[in-house]
Amino acid sequence: MTTRGSRRLLRDMLRSAGVNLDAPRAQDVQLTFDVWRTFAMVPMEDLGPRAIETDADGLLFQYGMHGGPHGAFRETFVLDFTRQYIHERPHGEDTAQLSCTFLIEPTPALEALASWNVWSFGLDREEFRRRVERSAGFRAVVDAGLQPVELIVEMDQVC
Repeated sequence: MTTRGSRRLLRDMLRSAGVNLDAPRAQDVQLTFDVWRTFAMVPMEDLGPRAIETDADGLLFQYGMHGGPHGAFRETFVLDFTRQYIHERPHGEDTAQLSCTFLIEPTPALEALASWNVWSFGLDREEFRRRVERSAGFRAVVDAGLQPVELIVEMDQVC
């Protein structure tokens, strides 16, 4: 598998696990995280055999309120699982991020949370999992059974 085909692979894995990509349900948040953790262990041949050790293949979990300036669009709670790829090139590095982003209607409990994130760098994957699953934002969404408004699975070129 290469990073170029990773979005398709992740979407296929999510569908196979029963995640509803078009109309996500409350249970799809935990299910997506479970699939994403499995997907994160799939080696990407174009990153090299030591990609995780060299930080060329990293994981990011983040959440918080997000909205447009001056009421351009309503604020929403964003819960995001990202896998970041760094390709070494002759001219420098190219960075891409493949994200599963849930948009969730804000509740008073979600609005009260501070934005938060954790990277996998310097952590083993089990410790990273524990930090995500114990985080206030993840717990608030999963424990309350909040249904996402949307699930976006996309690859972005960062630089």
